[in-house]
Amino acid sequence: MLSKSAIVALAQFKTFEAFLANLTARRELHAFKHRGIHITINSRAELEEAEKGLVC
Repeated sequence: MLSKSAIVALAQFKTFEAFLANLTARRELHAFKHRGIHITINSRAELEEAEKGLVC
């Protein structure tokens, strides 16, 4: 989640990479390590396939 000041500052950078580097330098970029399952869904067919795989 980005602070309001970070969102406003985003416009000052030419690249998203530079923006992230700046947040890191200011110690405003944090991460969460997810240890569970990750499923990307981009279509109805992928949703249906994912739902089949999640049924216990």
